[in-house]
Amino acid sequence: MSKKKFRDLDEYRKWEIVDSITTLSSWYEHIIESQVNALLEHGFEDAEIRFSGFYSQGDGASFTCKRIDVPLFLRKHWPEMDFQSEQIRRWQEEMSLYGETLAGLGFSEDDAGIPVPVLHLLFEEHNSLILGSVDRISHRYVHENTVSLNLDLEYYEVVEDPDERDLVYHAFTPEDEAELLDFYKYLEGWMERWIKEKNHEIYRNLEEEWEAWQKELYDQFEEENEEWQE
Repeated sequence: MSKKKFRDLDEYRKWEIVDSITTLSSWYEHIIESQVNALLEHGFEDAEIRFSGFYSQGDGASFTCKRIDVPLFLRKHWPEMDFQSEQIRRWQEEMSLYGETLAGLGFSEDDAGIPVPVLHLLFEEHNSLILGSVDRISHRYVHENTVSLNLDLEYYEVVEDPDERDLVYHAFTPEDEAELLDFYKYLEGWMERWIKEKNHEIYRNLEEEWEAWQKELYDQFEEENEEWQE
């Protein structure tokens, strides 16, 4: 087979060469590592990212993880959420949680709309009432619709006597339970949307990096102008 200088090859052959080199490289590793670290900051522990691309039907990216630190996710995103409870309560100023006042946790004295059980969920790190994971539900593709959020409510007790109410050991009144279930449904939908948007972001970052890497290789080969098989 004859050889030609890179500049003399037709465009299809040039990009075929570039694509073959890109496929063999590890151009995506730093993107994956960066996104895994970012997911950890949002509570998604030991996340695993898979992707396929680009420009074919079914291409995309998605992550899975075996455990979600739900209280960490809530602390990170509570200011963005617009959940409003029917039973809005304020913590009294002298009340504290783990020795910190609301102000110390980043809330002002004017913050309302944080119901007691929900506030408890926000900062209960070692005895979380909600556990979560992100599971893969399809192995044919890896786009955002091939993973599913799994949120589980741990056991809690419903007590009729308000004096037996204990947030630390998950003993709630019926009013608390209604409020908690209302928030649980809201949180599930909010997190599902966030995960889908995050998967889109990961895919866009990978696509942009892939295109930049291919363009860099193309320019390099144009400059070097070495011989390649036609």
